[in-house]
Formats: sequence, C-alpha cells, structure tokens
Amino acid sequence: MNKIIFLIATLFLCACSTDSEDEASSLTTVGAEIADDYNNALDKARAVEDQVMDQKRKLDEAVDDTE
Repeated sequence: MNKIIFLIATLFLCACSTDSEDEASSLTTVGAEIADDYNNALDKARAVEDQVMDQKRKLDEAVDDTE
C-alpha cells in the first residue's frame, strides 16, 4: 500500500512540474517578438525622418532659388 501511495505521489509531482527548457524558449520567443516590433517601429521612424528631411531640403532649395 505504501508503495502505491509513493508511486502516485511521485507521478503527481512529476505531472505538476514545469520544464525549464520550455520556459526558457518561451521567454526567448517573447523577447524576440518585442525586439522585432521595436526594430520595425525604428525602421518606420527612420523612413519618415528621411522623407521629412528630403522635403525640407527641397523647400530650402526652392527658397534659395526665389531669393
């Protein structure tokens, strides 16, 4: 009887434990998703900045031409 209780308790503890590799891989995935989103946002911001600077350059040239 004691062996059966010990076996059931052992199986219960094994079933309730988590795998540290699964946790580590899920954290890496979440970190990669956040980094990808951040890098995409930075790329979009750089593209907008390039457009604005190009428009400013063209406007400055137009002002210089009129003077």
